[in-house]
Amino acid sequence: MEQDVKQSQYQYYEERAPEYDEIYSGGGPATMSEPDLYVRETKAVSDLIPKHIRGNHIDIACGTGYWLPCYHHKCSNITLVDQSPAVLAECRKKIDSLGIKNKVNIMQANLFNHPLPKNSYDSAMVGFLISHFDEGEEQSFFDMLKSILKPNGYFIILDSSWTAERAEVRNKNGLQTRTLNDGREFTIIKHYFDHNDIVNLASRYDADIEVLFEGRAYILAAGKFR
Repeated sequence: MEQDVKQSQYQYYEERAPEYDEIYSGGGPATMSEPDLYVRETKAVSDLIPKHIRGNHIDIACGTGYWLPCYHHKCSNITLVDQSPAVLAECRKKIDSLGIKNKVNIMQANLFNHPLPKNSYDSAMVGFLISHFDEGEEQSFFDMLKSILKPNGYFIILDSSWTAERAEVRNKNGLQTRTLNDGREFTIIKHYFDHNDIVNLASRYDADIEVLFEGRAYILAAGKFR
C-alpha cells in the first residue's frame, strides 16, 4: 500500500470517529440503502460474538468500542487497541458508560510497530481490519495474531461481506473514495469477503475457521490456529 494511501486511510478514520457508529444503523458509507438491514445484521452478529469471547481478551482495531456492550461480561480483562486517538476517545465514553474501566486496558498503537505479549490472550476480535491490508500486511498480522493467542485461543473476524448486490456499486478489492458527512473525501484500500475468502484464510494461515454469519452487509467468522 502506498504511503499516501495509508495516510489518507488513517486520516479518514480519525476524522470519521464522531460519526463512525452511524454505519450500524445504515448511515455513513453504507452500501445498501436499507437502514433496517444494518440494524438487523448488527443485532445478529451481536448475539453471536459473545459465544467466542472469554477471559483475557484483546480487541484489535477496536475503533469506537461499538461491540463492547455485547461481550464485556464474558471477559476478566480487555485490551483495546487502535492507532487513532479520536476513535479511542469515543471508545472511552462507552467504557465509562458501561462502568468497566477497572478491567480495560487501552493501547494506542500501530500493531506492526508495537509488540504484544506472546501466548497471553484467550480470545481476540478483529473487526473491519484485515479488509484494509495489502498481502504482506495480512501475512504479518496473522503471524502476530497466532503468537499472542494462548493455545486453543479463539479469534473472531468481523468484516464486510461480498455479494452480488455490493458488486453493483463496489469493486471487490482495491481503492475506494469515502466521503464524510461534511463532504470531505479520502482514499482507502478495501477488500470484501465471501465464504470462500474465509476458507482461503484458514488454508493460508493453518487455522480452523467457521463462518458464523454471512449477510448482505457483514460476514462473521470464528477460528483457532492449529
